[in-house]
Amino acid sequence: GFALGRVMYVAGGVDANGNITSAVSRIDPRSGQITRVSGSVPVSDGASVELPASVLVVGGASAAGTTGVVRRVSAAARG
Repeated sequence: GFALGRVMYVAGGVDANGNITSAVSRIDPRSGQITRVSGSVPVSDGASVELPASVLVVGGASAAGTTGVVRRVSAAARG
């Protein structure tokens, strides 16, 4: 997960069945509200690099194996 401003995001990951998910969720710690937002990050265990208005999700594990793909999640995806 990572933060953009005062909001946390979870991008990708593994679901309850062990399958890699591409969902991006926004978590507002003040209200406790969790919202699925636009975007797709189909990896687990990726690293994140915070930039001024976006985050890069770098590498991780995909359904096909290890990947080096870099994906950008922007502030526009805040939902």
